[in-house]
Amino acid sequence: MSLGIDRVVVDTNVLLSYPQIITEHQCIILACVLREIEKHKISGNNELQYQARKASRYIKENEDKVTYDFKDYEFNLNSQWDGSYVDNMVLQVCVDNKYTLLTNDILLYLKAKGLGLTVWDYNADDGKDYTGYKEVWLTEEEVAELYSNLDINTYGLHTNEYLIVYMNESVVDKFRWNGKKLVNLKSPPQKIVKPWNDLQACALDLLMCKDIPVKIIIGHYGSGKSYLSTRIGLFQIDKGFCNKMLIVRNGIGPGERSGYLPGSKDEKHSWMTKAIEQQLDGKEQELQSLIQQGKVEIETPYYMKGMSLNDGYWMLVEEAEDMDTHIFKTVGSRIGKNSYAVFSGDYQQAESKFKHDNGLMSFIRKWKGNPLVGIVKLKEDVRSEASKLFADL
Repeated sequence: MSLGIDRVVVDTNVLLSYPQIITEHQCIILACVLREIEKHKISGNNELQYQARKASRYIKENEDKVTYDFKDYEFNLNSQWDGSYVDNMVLQVCVDNKYTLLTNDILLYLKAKGLGLTVWDYNADDGKDYTGYKEVWLTEEEVAELYSNLDINTYGLHTNEYLIVYMNESVVDKFRWNGKKLVNLKSPPQKIVKPWNDLQACALDLLMCKDIPVKIIIGHYGSGKSYLSTRIGLFQIDKGFCNKMLIVRNGIGPGERSGYLPGSKDEKHSWMTKAIEQQLDGKEQELQSLIQQGKVEIETPYYMKGMSLNDGYWMLVEEAEDMDTHIFKTVGSRIGKNSYAVFSGDYQQAESKFKHDNGLMSFIRKWKGNPLVGIVKLKEDVRSEASKLFADL
């Protein structure tokens, strides 16, 4: 979400539902908003208490990124805006300073519009609506015109966004907008992996592209996220483009240790590789062989602090939807030169504690269109017809 503005007053509801907003934009926080957040900590509503505590911690940890306005303001608003003290104060500050307001409170939004203020209706789930591709249905003449103007961004694509072109209900071509022109898709040898559909073909192009270090493959159950990411990672190792694969999964909780599980560290982490084993022809035996050869490593976010993944790592982050922003940042910031970070996940499967603070969605929302980032959302369940019944439940 790009607001196109420098400084915004952010209301209580936005900070409760998505405190990360203060690191994405130059936000102004008012004293009355902070007081309201503190009040919610003892509200008696468990979810509201949790959100208030999380917001307070996030603001404190990022206080250098925020502008505070703690001035005393006098209410001069017309009586038609009587009601919430905090709402009135927020509106008064915006009126006096000509600030833009950022809110997801419909009543406050309508009040601000009525006062002639610039106001943005904020949706913390914006990121989940971005698919990384657009589909267009063209006539034969329009297709010919497209081919004649591949350097013109006719359809308003983000950098690294894909374009799937239909004519007469059939796909006639697929492109990726690299920021300068539409380019044809790359694909691995079919003996390595063959796409089952057009979106998998887009995902394979993204995974094969050496100029995009951050690759995000999201999608529903059985859409092939792990399969494609694993097969291409091992292909890159076999071809010498990467040296090893690091499998990462936050399967226990945000930053929690795996020491609570029985056995050695390798035994504790072995359950994390089950989804990867299924993508290999030799299953568990092949995976163990790759680990013994030093081509595959397994890790959890807790043990990644201080790591630098330089010179040829293929970091595959499984179930990436189960990370808050802090953990997602910890994992992603390990990536170094000549290495790749592949995040595979499905926001719809996120554990409840990651719904309000989801690192994957935060990253997509902020960085979609960045030249270093590519995103493809797969949607078709390719496991089986029976599997689709559960995916659509």
